[in-house]
Amino acid sequence: MQLWCLLALHPFMARAETPIPKEIFPLADSDSEEEGRGYNWVSIHPDGNRWLLSECIGNQGARVCGLFLYDFNTSRYQRYALPPGYFYMHGRFSASGNVIVAERNPLPRDRTAAEKLRLLSETEIVRMNIDGTGFQIVPVPKGNLTYPVMSPDETKIAYWSATGAPTSSGIPHTQEVREFDLATNADRLFAGPFDFRLGGNLEYLSNDELAVQAFGTRGIPQKKGNGDSRYGMEVVQLRRDATILPDPLLAQPFMYAAAMPDQRGQLHYVLQLNSREFVMVRKTAQGDTKVRKSPLLPQGGPAVLATPPDGRYAAFIYMSTQDLTAIRKTQLGFFCWCNGDWYSVRIPAAESAEMIWIH
Repeated sequence: MQLWCLLALHPFMARAETPIPKEIFPLADSDSEEEGRGYNWVSIHPDGNRWLLSECIGNQGARVCGLFLYDFNTSRYQRYALPPGYFYMHGRFSASGNVIVAERNPLPRDRTAAEKLRLLSETEIVRMNIDGTGFQIVPVPKGNLTYPVMSPDETKIAYWSATGAPTSSGIPHTQEVREFDLATNADRLFAGPFDFRLGGNLEYLSNDELAVQAFGTRGIPQKKGNGDSRYGMEVVQLRRDATILPDPLLAQPFMYAAAMPDQRGQLHYVLQLNSREFVMVRKTAQGDTKVRKSPLLPQGGPAVLATPPDGRYAAFIYMSTQDLTAIRKTQLGFFCWCNGDWYSVRIPAAESAEMIWIH
């Protein structure tokens, strides 16, 4: 891609004379499996220029996960100085971009599997303003909770909650989508009850509707190979208080796939083929579909996908290796619908991040 084309088409560019973000590089197979960081989540600010990342880094022989803010206009990587003693993950911007919600789990006192399993039921949901002010623990009942997201009017928080004790590996037997009302402190089932095998991303389509990414929702045939089994992925649109599970907006027999609609009703999803190419797909509400393939990448697969409200580009996190027993190394990717090109994103080390103090 010629530089002048990126200057004219790059989604971070307000004007053609703006410099190219130095963090963006062509995505290529030369990104080795040994490279990578501890990213596990990305959320995009409505302005499209700021990313909220969950990243895990080493701390005295252990791994601690925190929330980081990256601004492509200023190249500043900042870390929220959140109360210690917890993992903080799955941070999300609100619709206005002024508020952040996230989940947190206590750090284990020891590294035994039993202790880690026990602490899964101690998850809390927190909120704060983007500048670090107004930090609070939301009075959602503790449990095995994940993927919190605020409604467009910022009065409610939807999240996944495990039903029953998890398996020995920590995976819930089933999950349900619940919603907490910030005005009344009422906590309730959003819709259902439905038998969701494993929950993924959540996104409000309106104040009364959610797009739900789930795995094994309605028994998609498992994809088997090399002795393992993988549940298929679906995206389902749920209205509050619905008791009938609608037909999915999307169903794919891939475990390592990520999908979510934008605020224009376009559905985006990314998956990895056996050929090691990634495929990015954008499907409009009218059924028009665009498909773009990536260069060859390590056989790890995509884990997270995020888009700005207008869906003009997609940020994604992909795994550098398929070895799920090891500490996962992940990398940041970027796909631009403006030109159909793929990029890697390389930002400063987490250890060098400036602090955003909580107050």
